[in-house]
Amino acid sequence: MRVVYNISRYTVAFLVITYGFGGTFMKSAHRYVVLLLASLCLASALPLRAGASVGDRLEDMKQTDFFKFFGLVEEEPRAQAGGLTVVNFRPRAGKFHQLVKVTVSIDGAGVIRAMELALERSFVDDGAQGIFARDIAKSFLRSAIPVEDERGIRDLANEIEFPKELKGYAIARTRPDPKLPARPTKGYLVYLGKQPLQEQLFSKSRVRLENIHKDKGDVLHISVVSSKARAAA
Repeated sequence: MRVVYNISRYTVAFLVITYGFGGTFMKSAHRYVVLLLASLCLASALPLRAGASVGDRLEDMKQTDFFKFFGLVEEEPRAQAGGLTVVNFRPRAGKFHQLVKVTVSIDGAGVIRAMELALERSFVDDGAQGIFARDIAKSFLRSAIPVEDERGIRDLANEIEFPKELKGYAIARTRPDPKLPARPTKGYLVYLGKQPLQEQLFSKSRVRLENIHKDKGDVLHISVVSSKARAAA
């Protein structure tokens, strides 16, 4: 088991919108800045929490900061696919409820064999709300990836979190942004909607980003699948 911080500088703002204060919040730039600064203080003040990832139990994953601070709750009913139980989660309430879905596939022992984050591209590409899509996307990657494979997604997670190319990107920082690749990674190009698909294989998992066209709008899918699940497929 590992110990990680999984709280970002946008978490408080995300929660404010998620729990029903979105309209007033987005209309007030001053309040936006105050809450972002508050999230910085919260991130430094909260204690460390034991983490979980693909390969750990779902019940442990539910106790992580990723699940708790993004307010993810299970949607019924559960389904069966390929010998695994498929469990869907969405933010509890607010305007992001229909824009974000986390799907977890578990075996008979409740161990996570795969996790997938689905984000509406309209959410990812939105000039005002897209920063919150980035928040949950990079948090998902860092939470779902097995500790042995963390290094492999470090650049991608940082590219998503620190979007220097994003117009208007600015935030109070207590330390400089990490060094990003000279050229965008292939995975980040998929995140930006400039490429359809990217997949990477690591020692314990496979990470896949894919833009999928659907009748109601395009969706970005980010998945982490354990090597055991791949071997059984």
